[in-house]
Formats: sequence, C-alpha cells, structure tokens
Amino acid sequence: LPTYFWYLFKQLFVLEKLEQGAIDDEIWGKIIIMERGKRIAKAYLRKTTIIVDGGEDEFDGKTLGFNHFSNPQRDEYTEEFRSKIGDGVIIKMDNQGNIKAMARGSTPVIVQGWKEPNSNCISERLLREQGKLKTKERIAKIFDMRRFKSAISRELVQPDPDARELLMKTCVRVSLVKDCSSDPMKTPCWFMIINLVALDMLKTKLPQVLRNCKLCSTIIPSATAAEVYSQAALSQIIAAAVQQANTQLVNSLN
Repeated sequence: LPTYFWYLFKQLFVLEKLEQGAIDDEIWGKIIIMERGKRIAKAYLRKTTIIVDGGEDEFDGKTLGFNHFSNPQRDEYTEEFRSKIGDGVIIKMDNQGNIKAMARGSTPVIVQGWKEPNSNCISERLLREQGKLKTKERIAKIFDMRRFKSAISRELVQPDPDARELLMKTCVRVSLVKDCSSDPMKTPCWFMIINLVALDMLKTKLPQVLRNCKLCSTIIPSATAAEVYSQAALSQIIAAAVQQANTQLVNSLN
C-alpha cells in the first residue's frame, strides 16, 4: 500500500467535517498522536500556541503530554523512547497560516519529509537543517504558507490538478527522539498536524478536490475501518473513509 494513502485518509475525513460545517472557525488544526502505526490520541487545536512534551498531563488546550495516553500494544522499544521525549516542542500558528515550531530541550525533534521537499511545505531553511528543530529562540516554519499558495497556483493552471499532492501538503509530521520517516511503522513516537487553514483554502480554491479523490476508491478494496495501522489495516481504514467521503459527496450533489 503506498504511504500517501494513509495521509490522504486523514485529509478526507477532515474535509468531510469542513463540508458539514462541523468544525469551529477558531480551530486551526488537528493533531494526531502516533506510536509506530497506531493512533493513540487526536485533538483539535484552538489556541495558537501549543506544547507537545513527555509529560503525563491530559491535554488542556495548550499542553499535550505524550505519556498521558495508554496503548495496550506498546512495546519496550517504544516505551524507552517515550521516556526520552522530555520538554518536547512548542508549536505556533501565526496570522498568515504558517505553522512555526521550536525544540524546547536537547531531545531531537525532526520534521519528517525533509528529503522530499516537493511533497510538503517545510520552509527552505528547515530543509537545509535536514528537518531538525533547534532550541534557543531558533523558530522554524514547519508549514510555509507561501510555499503552499505557490503549489496551489501551479496546480490551478494544470488541465488536471493533482488534488492528492495538495492534500498531502496540508499535513506536517513530526518525530520525537528518533525519526524513521521512510516507514511510520518504525517511528516510535511521532505526531501529525493537519493545517485546517490550508485545507479550507484548498477546498475554496479547488472545490473539485473531493471529487478527484473519489478515484481512490477504485484503487483500494472496500473493507471495515480498523484502529491499528498495520499495512493491512491501513488499506481497510482508508477504504472505509474514502467510501464515507464519497457517499457524502454524492448526497451533496443530488
């Protein structure tokens, strides 16, 4: 199963919520906490500044403790890395829709995808830093709205805009302690943020984005959604999500 299907599923689900008007205007993002291939938590982001650290406190809207969440399938390897998250990372959404971040301690924080700049909107400076976030007031753009707008403009002049690629660009993936970005199943502790400001812009600029994504249902088999994202389970949950999104789209057009 191609990796992009996993991320496409998340964007389709949030797009559906946007279409239904089910997301508050003050919410700017959605964060999904992952251990290897299993989602252990998710939350919408309202406050412009949040912290993800190695604490055990419940998410209060500003600070999210990675170690607060349970995972019956957690192994010793993942447990070891969870204990090393420490002060984690601080993340901020600015007025232009950029997402900025800075490491809060010595623990490595790496923005995934720096080897594939055409598949994301990481800033050029962060690409030169190989995705590694720094401390001591060195704030970096992990989502550069200027790059995203340029990507939309390029696609708008194409006879067949690549909706899948643009959907993927609304997503930022961040590894804590260790990065195995080529295979999420091997990354012990990581999270994903979907930029809802960018996603809503995409929905406005390219209203056919959902219509184009209907093609995904012809590629992957129909099945029942699952919580554990093994390769087999990924295809199941994505198929179910795409099926649901397609149904919503068809109903809205009738």
